[in-house]
Amino acid sequence: MKKHNMLCRLLCTLLVLAVLTAAAGVPAYADGAVLTIGTDVMAAPGETVDIPIIVSGMSDLAVIQFALTYDPEILEYLDYTVGDLISGQNELLDNPTTGEYYFVWINDTVLQADAGTVTTLHFRVKDTGAVSLDVDEGEEFVFASIVGGSTYNYYNPTIEYGRVVVPDFTLPSALTRIDSQAFTGTEASAVYIPENVTSISTDAFDNSVLLVYKEDSAAAAAAQGLNNPCVVIP
Repeated sequence: MKKHNMLCRLLCTLLVLAVLTAAAGVPAYADGAVLTIGTDVMAAPGETVDIPIIVSGMSDLAVIQFALTYDPEILEYLDYTVGDLISGQNELLDNPTTGEYYFVWINDTVLQADAGTVTTLHFRVKDTGAVSLDVDEGEEFVFASIVGGSTYNYYNPTIEYGRVVVPDFTLPSALTRIDSQAFTGTEASAVYIPENVTSISTDAFDNSVLLVYKEDSAAAAAAQGLNNPCVVIP
């Protein structure tokens, strides 16, 4: 299976290069494009999570190619759903290997829309922690439009990452304050803070613990000024 995936990936990359090489002219590079890899979400082991891959500010797209890596100890790839942006168009996806996902889409006509979902990846959560799908911005990272069959434009999108956070434990919903050293030394990597928490001591957690809380909640206000990394979820 691994050899098959490597061969498919090589053939896909060569096909992309052939398409771009066939388009004569000097390539142009466009700014203002954005590639969004999911949003911040919280999940528990055994649950499934959906990670949409969204583009915006990219007009006349004809070639999309990218590779994503993720922690296979936390996420297990299940399947994908074709997004609204390329639904009904030509599509070509390589089978993922453990910890990596490779995507290629080449169309004979350019897309009319300049924003939408390319694909949504479905994963099963295996363990606690925090993970994002990281983009490899090497030679396999291609977002290109072909204009008039003679000029191709490369997009160099800003990449926005979301994270899948799987807390080691969730504090009781009735909790309203977290006192000094309440949870230091627990070896937790991520903890969900209930919405009703109004006070958190600056040394309540080890500084490496990722705190998860809902936006616009009392907990979000109480967490301001802490030294811990944080993830804010809707």
